Amino acid sequence: MSDRSDTELLFRAGRGDAAAFEALYMRHRDFVHRVAWRFCRDESETLDVLQDVFSGLLRQASRIRLTGRLTTYLYPAIRNAVATRRRKDRPLKFGEVPERLEVADRIPENLAPELHAALESLSESHREALLLRAVDGLSMDEIGAALGIPSGTVKSRLHHAIQTLRGQPALQRLWEP
Repeated sequence: MSDRSDTELLFRAGRGDAAAFEALYMRHRDFVHRVAWRFCRDESETLDVLQDVFSGLLRQASRIRLTGRLTTYLYPAIRNAVATRRRKDRPLKFGEVPERLEVADRIPENLAPELHAALESLSESHREALLLRAVDGLSMDEIGAALGIPSGTVKSRLHHAIQTLRGQPALQRLWEP
């Protein structure tokens, strides 16, 4: 079953094929976990988001029409699951605006402290595009689809992020022998 495309597995899962859904889960669970961890920074909450995302995928499987990789569908689903959980965990007072998800909290901890600090210095939009490209391996078009922006905007954000990081003196020692 693992040799089948995501499109075929989604179709089969939508028709009740448990093995097809399991194959999708096994193929994409690490991606969902990694991205959810960047949002949550808490293993229990991350696992709850993982469950929410795959439960939603199973419910929606028969209606999803992939135009690219499944990760471009999963990324916004992860963001929405995190936002929904945060809204449920903290009821809003009348007139209060919900906090935006902090991308700085989603930077993987295994990065060198200097790189971590440099990434935190980037704007949220630049950091998010850079992490989707460098850590998650999404293409420009996939990042655009996941974030709901044109691929040209993705390229611009990546360019500015890289230029900003190149100018960080603290990062120079990471590349020195």
